[in-house]
Amino acid sequence: MKVMTVRAPDEMQEKLLRKSKEIGITRNALILLILKQWLDKRENEDVNF
Repeated sequence: MKVMTVRAPDEMQEKLLRKSKEIGITRNALILLILKQWLDKRENEDVNF
C-alpha cells in the first residue's frame, strides 16, 4: 500500500474528523470509504472525472 497525501481546508478536515468519530471509524477509513463509493459509482460511466 502506498501513502497518498491530500491537502484539504481545515474546515473540511474537521468535518471529516467529526463524522468519522460519529460513526466509529478513523478519518482515513472514512476518506477511503468515500473514495471507493465515488469510484464504484463511476466505474460503469463513460466519464473521465
